[in-house]
Amino acid sequence: MKEYIKRQLLFMQIAFALVYVITLVVSLLFEWNVFESGIWGVTDHMAYVMKTVGVLLTLLCVPLSLSLFNTHVNKRIRSFPLQKALHTYLLWSYIRLSFLTVVVAGNMAIYYLTLDNTGFMCALIGVIATFFCVPTQKKFCDDLDINNFVSL
Repeated sequence: MKEYIKRQLLFMQIAFALVYVITLVVSLLFEWNVFESGIWGVTDHMAYVMKTVGVLLTLLCVPLSLSLFNTHVNKRIRSFPLQKALHTYLLWSYIRLSFLTVVVAGNMAIYYLTLDNTGFMCALIGVIATFFCVPTQKKFCDDLDINNFVSL
């Protein structure tokens, strides 16, 4: 069981790093002119729509990913048997990271497509929110109440 927990923690850390890798790839694709920058910033209407989508995406996904996860962990997962709790915890962790990846990478794309700082600021909010989701061994054990595995 200890090896399984270690392996799942490693997978969570890799998934966490992928948030930044995907964002870096999106940024590099725009910087290397694979995708054209500023294409949607030409008309005021399209720029407004894209900035609004980015802000709404941030306003919905960041609080949802942070609070819904904690509510679900505190109310439901701790009452499950260990194997089901691990599976459910990992599922919700990946869902949370997926939401934050969409916020960060999507808003970076909006930043490059409109060349307006609104997308960059929303992406920065998403990056800051990911720091609350760093998968560490201590947090993993505390969330699942498995203190006997602290010496992994």
